[in-house]
Amino acid sequence: MIKEFAVHQMVPISIFETVVPIKPEWIRYAETCDYERVQADNGFMTKSKYVLHDLPDCEKMIHEQFDAFMRQYFTVKKNINFGFQNSWINKHEYLDSTHDHSHVNSLFSGVLYLKTDNQSGDISFKVPPYDNPVTKGFQLEFEEWNMHNSCDYSITPKLGSLLIFPSYLVHGVSENKSPFLRYSLAFNLHFKDAEWGKGEGVVKMNAWQEDIEVI
Repeated sequence: MIKEFAVHQMVPISIFETVVPIKPEWIRYAETCDYERVQADNGFMTKSKYVLHDLPDCEKMIHEQFDAFMRQYFTVKKNINFGFQNSWINKHEYLDSTHDHSHVNSLFSGVLYLKTDNQSGDISFKVPPYDNPVTKGFQLEFEEWNMHNSCDYSITPKLGSLLIFPSYLVHGVSENKSPFLRYSLAFNLHFKDAEWGKGEGVVKMNAWQEDIEVI
C-alpha cells in the first residue's frame, strides 16, 4: 500500500457560508409581504422581486459579506464591482420545498435565512453524475462519500445563515418538516461598473440595472 502521496485540487466550487444577526424588522417585513404561489405549487414567493430596496441595511450587510467573499477569498480586484440584480423572499409552509434549479443570466446567487429551524429543510448543491469531479462521463461507486467524490452537498441552515454561490450551481431545498413557516431572502448579483484588462483587451461590463428581472 502506498503510504504517502499528495493531491492538489484545481478550481473547486466554492460556497460561502456565514451567520449574521437577523433584525426583528426584517422578519416583520417578510411576514407582511404580498406573496403568490409559485407555478410548481411547492411554496410562495413575493410579488416584488426587489425586496432589498425596502431593506437597505440588510442589502448593505449582504453586500459587505459578498465583497469579503470576492476580495478576501477570490482576491478579485476592486475595479471589478458587482450589484444586486433582483431579490425576493420565499415562504414555505409545512411540506413545501424547492425543486432543483439554477439561476440563469446571473453571476452569483445567495440566500439569507430570516426564519428557520433544524426541521425546516436542508439546501443541497449538486453537479450532474456525468460531470462528477473524479471521472467525468462515468458514475463510479465509492466506499464512502466525501467532499472529493460527492456530486451532492447539503447544508442545514440556521437562523441568520447567509450562503453565496455561483449562479450556475444547481440547488434545491428539501421539505419543510417544521410546523413553523420558513422565510428565506434570495438574491442574484451581476457586474456593475466593472472594468478590467489592458490595451485592446479592456472589458467594460455593466449588466446591472434597475429594471432587470430574472424569473
